[in-house]
Amino acid sequence: MSSQTPLLHDDELNSSYSETRNEHGEENEHREELPGPGKVKTGSFMERIWKKHRRLCLLAFAALSVIIVATVVLVAVFVPKKTTVTNPGQDDPPVDENLASDSRLEKYLTLEDTLFCPDWTEAHDDSSQSIISTASFNLPPSTDLTFFLSRGSPTVGHFNIYEKRASSGEITVDVVAQYEDTDEGRNELTHSKACFAGQKNEQGVMLWADSEVTLSRVKFNISVHLPDIQRFHDISTDFSNGIFQHFIEGFFDIWRPTFFDVVRLNARNAIINVNTIMASSSFIQTTNAEVWGNFWASDSISVQTSNAAVFTTLWAVGEYDGASTSVSVRTNNGPIRAGISMASDFNRMGLNASLHTSNGNITIGGPRFGMGVDKALFFLDASTTNAPALMYVHPDYEGLFDIQTNGGTASILETDQLFFLHPDYEELFDIQPMTGGTALSLETDQLDGRKRVIDIDRVNEKDHKAGKIYWDEEPPYDEQGDINLRTTKQDVTILYSQ
Repeated sequence: MSSQTPLLHDDELNSSYSETRNEHGEENEHREELPGPGKVKTGSFMERIWKKHRRLCLLAFAALSVIIVATVVLVAVFVPKKTTVTNPGQDDPPVDENLASDSRLEKYLTLEDTLFCPDWTEAHDDSSQSIISTASFNLPPSTDLTFFLSRGSPTVGHFNIYEKRASSGEITVDVVAQYEDTDEGRNELTHSKACFAGQKNEQGVMLWADSEVTLSRVKFNISVHLPDIQRFHDISTDFSNGIFQHFIEGFFDIWRPTFFDVVRLNARNAIINVNTIMASSSFIQTTNAEVWGNFWASDSISVQTSNAAVFTTLWAVGEYDGASTSVSVRTNNGPIRAGISMASDFNRMGLNASLHTSNGNITIGGPRFGMGVDKALFFLDASTTNAPALMYVHPDYEGLFDIQTNGGTASILETDQLFFLHPDYEELFDIQPMTGGTALSLETDQLDGRKRVIDIDRVNEKDHKAGKIYWDEEPPYDEQGDINLRTTKQDVTILYSQ
């Protein structure tokens, strides 16, 4: 019988055992790992390659790094960037419901808060078959605050400051009530008073009506004449509980201007029409009615209405080197047409303008740097929705521009006109659109030898144009202005002239 060699299992091939006893007679088991089939005691594949071809590995790594960097650069340069068009209105400042309110007037509420109320004087108006009753006042011009307000039941009428000067040296005020020559008309008048009110350093006139009576047959007219002096302190109106149209005649005289510290005109549902007024700050507010005005200010101008148009000329008047003026115009569901200028004999003045509406055209002309202004800075943020947005950029301007729309066309167009506020600009001017490659530089000769340069960074994008406009050489960054103009669903356009 032949002997057979026993087969060994894998675990028997990979290990051997030896058993010994320690000094206490206990068995110890020792296992020694042996290399199995195909196994080598060495490092990983990459470690072996690194040890054998270290120089080639370094060269391959360097080449791979160059390829990655080059790919990133090519993507950044040649892949079109997605343009984000800001939705007009989403970043606009909130509407201030108390823009033109004067907190000093809050204490004047009833007849008990007045000093005296004269009787109405009566006269017949034969031309209208009505009766006119009058109450008159003289106010000192030197007080810190001169005010006019209505309280109680809502009243209707006009508030007027006339250009003709009072000869008395005081502010003269005539309150006229006009009503039907009937028992009902006379009865309504008995429930109203025109009163003198005030405290130290503030005086004015209150028109009061009994809150339990509706005055439907009486209309009021408040007429104010200023004395022939040039400087006044604050003047405030508050007819927010009635319907009082405001009309201010012109007080601009370049040699003897009339200047106020702060002007606040506060109305509701009534037009405000200001021929010219000059002040450190002006706050003009109404609702559901147009605002017309020519405003000059050194510190700030704020104009606000709703559901109506604003037609205005805004002048920033710097009173020292580096002075800055802020301008704000707000409405909705109505157009804005604004001309913007700067006037000063000081240097490096600034103007920050914010103009916002919705569902109405926005048309802006400026900024014009007049009367010795040098190196002025102009910053504009303007927007509308669902309507065209247009700005004429005056040759005085140098700096950035950025115009956007998300449903129309953004255009930079040339006109031979220097200034305009007409919305139908295509019919009035010979306009040539600018076209070109990814970047466009346009240089045109000016009579004095300077060249107007317009660099457009975004010219192929239909809804977004951005770039710079300047003369000859680009000015330093801190001497450049910034224009931002936005709309939706309609065109946004910048016009410029040489």
